[in-house]
Amino acid sequence: MKRLRRIIFNALTVLSLLLCVATVAIWVRSYWREDSVSRYDKSGTFVIESGRGGMSFERLTLTHSIQSGWRWASGSQPRDRRERTERWFAGFGYRNRWFRLWKVRDIAVPYWAILLLSAVLPAVWYRVFRRSPRQGCCLVCQYDLRATPDCCPECGTVPKKLEKISN
Repeated sequence: MKRLRRIIFNALTVLSLLLCVATVAIWVRSYWREDSVSRYDKSGTFVIESGRGGMSFERLTLTHSIQSGWRWASGSQPRDRRERTERWFAGFGYRNRWFRLWKVRDIAVPYWAILLLSAVLPAVWYRVFRRSPRQGCCLVCQYDLRATPDCCPECGTVPKKLEKISN
């Protein structure tokens, strides 16, 4: 059971690291291009937009019917996300408005927040599972020094305890 948890944790860490790298790539791209993915259905439209250092998630509730389907669009001039949100703090934004034919809810999230969240699991993995020197092993090459505690036969390093005594 412990091994299975370690395998799952390692797999989630790799996925989180890939998300972290993809976030950096999309973040850089967001300053030159604005991309959006939309899903249309009977109840409205769900849109994810990327531009100017962040993402926005929009939900448009329509009062008239629309054809269902997916749509991807890319533009060369990203719009400022601050223009489209009512509340704005540290890159986060929120908007809730009614228009004549639709209702719009928009949440803006900066890429730095997504990057921090996706970097948590790799940071924990590094902290917990990094190769730290074990007691009774050489600090340089990790050779087991139980048989030869005076000097490492692999690299010739003298353990710190012996250095202190000889000085």
